[in-house]
Amino acid sequence: MDPRAPWGFGSELRDRHESDTVFFKVEGLEKLLRKFRIFKLIRLYYEKPEIQQLHKIASLSGITSKLSREYFAKYEYPLSFINRIDRDLDASASWQKKYPDVIVSKAETDLENYLFKNGIPLP
Repeated sequence: MDPRAPWGFGSELRDRHESDTVFFKVEGLEKLLRKFRIFKLIRLYYEKPEIQQLHKIASLSGITSKLSREYFAKYEYPLSFINRIDRDLDASASWQKKYPDVIVSKAETDLENYLFKNGIPLP
């Protein structure tokens, strides 16, 4: 409970331990669903490259088709491209504005509601 860095992981653990409520922010359901859809399209494109998928990736992510093509040429495996586009999205002000992080309790509630609505049992 005595962290070395004032804003590090140890401080986060201490704050959570000392608090009755949790106020930190995480990616919300809408942002995660959009990212997962993009990631799925990337995997599909590696399996069977089709221009429509490339345009859909660009449309959903806000990353240009040209940059997407460059990433496909640069990265041999889908996971490498997925990691790259994930970093690009996290660094994008327009992406963050469209999909802001949410308080963890809201994210948890949204996820539970989504799973319930889609008939997916909670563990």
